[in-house]
Amino acid sequence: MKVFIIGSVGESENNIALVAGEFRNLGCDVRYVYKQEKPFAKLVDAAFAIIDSWADVVVVVPKTITYTSAVKVGEGTTYEIEYAKKCGKPVLVYTNV
Repeated sequence: MKVFIIGSVGESENNIALVAGEFRNLGCDVRYVYKQEKPFAKLVDAAFAIIDSWADVVVVVPKTITYTSAVKVGEGTTYEIEYAKKCGKPVLVYTNV
């Protein structure tokens, strides 16, 4: 299974990498977002391309999870979640970080 892991790199980069490792240990092919010196729009476009043409499933690593089960993500992650849904890709929120 091809898993694309997304999240707010500025706040969750280490957790994103840890989650990627967990999915690799399960035998999944994994790609994930990471810090890059590119314009925001280009980063989101690159994520859309991976979602559209490569990923079987999208896994979200949230910034925070509150006691009310509210999941907080950044602007780019929100766009990527909605795009994945539009493409018919399953979107899972990873809460065991």
